[in-house]
Amino acid sequence: MIKKITKKYNFFFFDLDGVIINSLDIKNQTYIELYKKKNFFIKKILYKNDNLLKGLSRKKKISSINKLIKLSMNTKETQNLIEEFSKIYSSKLKNIRLFDYYLSFLKKIYKTKNIYCVSSSPELEVKKILHLKKINKYFDLIKGAPTTKYVNIKKILNSNYINKSQAIYIGDTKKDYIAARKNEVDFCFFGNPKPKWVRDKMHIKSWKDL
Repeated sequence: MIKKITKKYNFFFFDLDGVIINSLDIKNQTYIELYKKKNFFIKKILYKNDNLLKGLSRKKKISSINKLIKLSMNTKETQNLIEEFSKIYSSKLKNIRLFDYYLSFLKKIYKTKNIYCVSSSPELEVKKILHLKKINKYFDLIKGAPTTKYVNIKKILNSNYINKSQAIYIGDTKKDYIAARKNEVDFCFFGNPKPKWVRDKMHIKSWKDL
């Protein structure tokens, strides 16, 4: 079934972190460093609450972490923390790698398919990463925060008059699945192992499978 994905769909929507780039450990380390400066040690909290925090925009993730550790911040302080995260994370971008075989898959489909990257990371950062990895040219459109994944997907579908039955969103979180479902497009989970909520949904273990 999964090998037929390129025949069935003409419009491919990809999440970024955990799908295109193997960045989740580096992002978690960035959050750990960020809060360590404030004398909060959040490593166990991050991994214990992975399902809650994964797939959130940076602003929502920081707000959620603050609630978990009972750290009160006003809007300005939260924004300062977001900006500080971006600075630390930007210094680590060179260490982020594409998932194995993803580039091969892109090269296989980009001439005949429409390809979009829709992420919850800040849009300018997403574009910077894809440019740094020299794959931005393969995407018809790159979208990110502050607009949500659901809204970005919806706008792309509507503005391009896309037949939803020919569209698929490939992500690695339940929030990605919800964004796809609300937009009435198919969803495929990327990653291994497969979480329980994926059940009978499409599943890609590795880009090599395609």
